[in-house]
Amino acid sequence: MTDLGWDPTNEEAIYEGFLNVLKRRFRDITMQLRIKVTKLAYKAGEKINPSVFNQFRIIRKYPPESIPINIWRDMCSVSKLIL
Repeated sequence: MTDLGWDPTNEEAIYEGFLNVLKRRFRDITMQLRIKVTKLAYKAGEKINPSVFNQFRIIRKYPPESIPINIWRDMCSVSKLIL
């Protein structure tokens, strides 16, 4: 019979796996948000290239619905976070 108690080795492996998935998904999610807000800015009449998604000075004015504007502006000002 196997002991199903706590095993720190398993916990560490699970934690590392979680971080790896989170890092990949965060990049995917933020890219989708950048695409969405670039389109919003373009439709609003901003002089923006709709196929370039790192125009942070412009897109920082157009937060996605799911992110408060102050947080979105912070994310755009530390653009390395959402590259």
